[in-house]
Formats: sequence, C-alpha cells, structure tokens
Amino acid sequence: MGHSPPHPPGFGTYPGRKRVSPQPTSVPFPCPVCRRDIDLGERGLAGLFRNPTLERVVDRYRQNINVGTAIMCQFCKEQRMEATKGCTECRASFCNECFKLCHPWGTQRAQHEPTPPSLTFRAKGLLCPEHKEEVSHYCKSCQRLLCQLCRLRRAHSSHKISPVLSAYQALREKLTKSLAQILSSQDVVQDQIAQLEETIRHTELNGAQAQQEVQGLMQALGAALEEKRVELLRRIEEHQQERLGRLQLQLQEHRSMLDSSGMVGYAQEVLKETDQPCFVQAAKQLHCRLWGCRVWGVQ
Repeated sequence: MGHSPPHPPGFGTYPGRKRVSPQPTSVPFPCPVCRRDIDLGERGLAGLFRNPTLERVVDRYRQNINVGTAIMCQFCKEQRMEATKGCTECRASFCNECFKLCHPWGTQRAQHEPTPPSLTFRAKGLLCPEHKEEVSHYCKSCQRLLCQLCRLRRAHSSHKISPVLSAYQALREKLTKSLAQILSSQDVVQDQIAQLEETIRHTELNGAQAQQEVQGLMQALGAALEEKRVELLRRIEEHQQERLGRLQLQLQEHRSMLDSSGMVGYAQEVLKETDQPCFVQAAKQLHCRLWGCRVWGVQ
C-alpha cells in the first residue's frame, strides 16, 4: 500500500477549528472614459493584457521626437560610440563591436535578431499576464486571449475557443469591411456636412435680415403713430378752441341780456305811450339801443 500524499496546509478541517476561507481582495481603478471605479480583481493592473499596437505607435512617436538625437551604445566602457544595432531580447542598443561581444558565436544569444537601435524595447509576443506564457487562443465567450494553461482551465471548458490565427483572420476581415464602408461613405457624409453648414449659414443670414426688417417696421410704425398723435392733438386743440369761442360768445350774449333788462322795462312803458309823435321819438332811440344789444332783431 502506498502512502497518501501529505495534505497541503489548510486542507480539510480539524476538530475545534473552523475553516476560514480567504477573502478575495479587489483593486478599484477609475475608468479613463466614464471615471467610474471598476474592479480589476486580485492582480490589479498586472492582470491586464498589454496593447502592442499602441506601444508601437508610442515608440514611433518617440522615435520621431528624438530623430535628431543620436542613440548611444549602452555597453561601451571607455568612449561611448553611437549605436548601430538593437536587440529586443536584450532590450538594449549596441555599436557593432559591443553587439559582437554580447552575442558571441555558438551561444544562444547569437540567435538574437538585430533590430534598429531604439530608446525603448518591447517584447515581440503578447504574454499571458497570469502564466507569463505566449497567448495562442481566443475565447469568444469571455472575449479574451488565452495561453495553453488558461485554455485547460475548467472556467473555459464549455466556452467557444478558437486559435489566435482564426480570430485574427475573422476580426481583420470584419475591421477591413467596416473601414471600407466608412471610407466609402466619407464623401456622402462630407456632402451632408457641407449642406448642413450652408443651411446654417442661410439660417443665420435670414435671421439677421428678419431682425433688421422687424426693427425697420417698428421704427416706421413708431413714426406713423407719432405723426397720428400730433395730428389728433392738433384737431382736439382746434375743436376745443372753436367750441370755447362759441361758448364765450353765448356767455357774452347772455350777460348782455342781463345788462339790458332795465331797457326792457323802459320799452314796456314806451309801448304804453298813445301820443304818436312822442312814441316815434322815444321808440327810435330805444330801437337803436336795443339793436346794439342784438336781442330783438328789429331792422
């Protein structure tokens, strides 16, 4: 009978002791787009895959910035020479002599492929952040890259997994078609943008013209109203003066009637005169005075 392998620490339960399961720790990280905290898991940023495409873009940008700066050999001891070669595996830049010394013939380093010198070096392949193995498969269910060890896990046993080459070809075809559609529709979109800009320009111009027309109409309407106001006030003033004149004349006539009330009594006495010569003499003078009062209307 063989002996059973020793149990690892923490395996099973022991009398008088409770089994304590470790609490997984989470690492929050703010999303650069929405600024919300997301859980990266126990490994944190180390659990994320690298983006070699973006790294190459950054490297080209840095090379363009430092195009006028010479890259010096990192292994020259006495006088540093300008670097002529680089090594991705060694992550360093060399002059010709130092490259030969660091990559002697017959050793494993001699198989390193020289590259142009650079200030930064990146690994060629994309490695799994957990197992440090080169990724070789793509899980469609999880939408993530897997290495051989990840592929053998139970978590991916029922998932749709395909080789990286198949995922590369499928995604490249989709991206090529999408890009072709975008490029083919750029002319249409550009024409639509030009039409919208022209519509905006006409709208702004029409709005400015409408504002000027409204301001002109309001000014003309204000001038017409002011002219009408002056005309109405003038007519009111003339009508008032005319009516006041008539009223003043009537008032004066009525006052004259009151002033001539004494002659009315005298006229009544003259009418009682029977002597014709005397009546004619008195009535003639009385008629002249009454004619001046314009009451009787005797011609």
